[in-house]
Amino acid sequence: MEMIAFLIVIGITIVSLFIEAWVLHVLLKIFRTKSPDYKNAFIVIIILWVVAVIIGYMISLLANTMSLMLYGNIAAIILVLVVFHLLLKKFFQTGFLKNIVIYILFSFILTVLAVVAIMPLRTYVIEPFYAQGASMEPAIEDNDYLLGLKFAKDFERGDIVMFKYTNDENQIMIKGIVGLPGDRLMFKENEVLVYNKDFPNGVKLNENDYLSSDIVTTTLNGSDFTLSETQYFVLGDDREKSLDSRRFGPIDEELIIAKYWLTLPIFNNQITNENNN
Repeated sequence: MEMIAFLIVIGITIVSLFIEAWVLHVLLKIFRTKSPDYKNAFIVIIILWVVAVIIGYMISLLANTMSLMLYGNIAAIILVLVVFHLLLKKFFQTGFLKNIVIYILFSFILTVLAVVAIMPLRTYVIEPFYAQGASMEPAIEDNDYLLGLKFAKDFERGDIVMFKYTNDENQIMIKGIVGLPGDRLMFKENEVLVYNKDFPNGVKLNENDYLSSDIVTTTLNGSDFTLSETQYFVLGDDREKSLDSRRFGPIDEELIIAKYWLTLPIFNNQITNENNN
């Protein structure tokens, strides 16, 4: 499933490069620039992508407040515009004012195309999320920028999912699955015991793959949960602070929005509110 999503993202990126180059190529022909060939337009787009990635990465490293992020984005727009002008001047011998107009039209057209393309992509394939809070640390940290797979339905024990909070469906929560449909979970002596068809006598939940050995589930000793065929039991990795199924009970599968896929480090700015310093 993750490989399919990766291939989709790679495919979309490649298609985007060709589409952007085609849009630029058409605009260059409309403005009657010198030698508006597609090859040079494609080279310009590749260089712009590289510059944009570098700038975005630098901003994510340096901008740790909202004001710095705002100034950084403004500076990035100006810098990309300058690079765009220099590239068009080099490849197509165009002047500054004409390049400004081309840049504005180019950005507008790409924005419209992006909106049209992103709507079905976000609805059916991938959705971005911002992590708020530390309940899933260290796997997911506060302000991490995450991507979730919308079409994933093969949930397994240990998977991290994004779902609607049972008491407020406008609130999105991110937790790890420890109980699957049909499971019976018992909390006893700081351990989670799982009973199901494979383990009718119960087995200790093995969480070594995603929890350090010193973390124990210290609450709900003696509690017993039996899940229906559509329910999942979710816990946060920070067992002392997490609001999870120990408090609000199992979640129904229809509340699950996506399965966690990956974290994008370039967007993890750890922005702080200057008023709270």
